[in-house]
Amino acid sequence: MAKFGDHPSIPDALENLLSDLTVSTIFMKADCPPRVKRGHITELEVVELEMEPFSSSAIEEISQGLEITLEQNSDTRSDCFVEIDRHGCKVMQVGDLRVTISWPPFSDGWEMIVVRPVAQPDLDDYDLDENLLKLIADLQNQ
Repeated sequence: MAKFGDHPSIPDALENLLSDLTVSTIFMKADCPPRVKRGHITELEVVELEMEPFSSSAIEEISQGLEITLEQNSDTRSDCFVEIDRHGCKVMQVGDLRVTISWPPFSDGWEMIVVRPVAQPDLDDYDLDENLLKLIADLQNQ
């Protein structure tokens, strides 16, 4: 599993939005001001950014840039892949970033949501039954 900030080179437009290390999610919809979710995990807030909205073609171009990134890294990184690719929507993993993209007819316009981890839980953080923990350990050792 990729750690916070561990992703290959991505389009500058996304990297710039992620430069604030408190940003955990980017919401982009064509012709609407971008929004970000930022703050500590216990005090998250959604903020509309004071910048020009992304056009449909700009979001599509970012999407194509991410696809190129995946092609360049899929052989060397197990955390770079397309999980879902359907007419009108796509879900991809780009290192520590989870990206969902939708476009007509699935949505009324081009949209992109980029999420990165804010918490890094460990199995010890959960109250799991000992039998389940043993099963997980056995599966990892196969």
